[in-house]
Amino acid sequence: MQGGLATTIYRISIAVGRYSDGFTTSFTGYYGYMRGFKILRDKVLAHINQYDSEGVEKLNGVLRIPIRVWGSPQATVNIACIDYLCDVILELAKRSRSIGQTFHVVNPTPPRYGWLLETGLKVLKIDGAKVVAPRESIHAKGNGGNGLERKINRAISYYQNYVSGEPIFDNQNVREVLGEIPPHPPVDEKLVGTLLT
Repeated sequence: MQGGLATTIYRISIAVGRYSDGFTTSFTGYYGYMRGFKILRDKVLAHINQYDSEGVEKLNGVLRIPIRVWGSPQATVNIACIDYLCDVILELAKRSRSIGQTFHVVNPTPPRYGWLLETGLKVLKIDGAKVVAPRESIHAKGNGGNGLERKINRAISYYQNYVSGEPIFDNQNVREVLGEIPPHPPVDEKLVGTLLT
């Protein structure tokens, strides 16, 4: 572009900490979502006797909170480690073919929401949460849920769009420029533990 600024746009997915050690400078996105559960756990533990009627109990260091959480268990949540995102962006930036394009830089193998929530809650030592589809939602008419369900679903309501569907990212141009879509390191129980501790 003569006399102008050549611009390339990189649209990233939900960034989480560094793969090796979980280091991050921002605790939004995935962290904000899981923070709601951590706050709920701390509040319940501080007043656990008040929740006997809701089936809450602590056993072997694990807090059982029988609640339904709105979402789609099979939906994917496209979280990607920040070092992966940076590496892909740097590789794209090195190629003159990338100039002027828009790229979705995302995890090509994102985890399922149901698994991600269950694994994160395990790290937080919480058990008993069940992901329910919209038709079973505690928001459905006549299905108001208990007080704990209302509290947690209110706390995480901002994130409902992220856990209710299948996002589609057209990243074919990443493959065209780099020759492949680089694989993301596995999002497994070890990584979730690293991110949340």
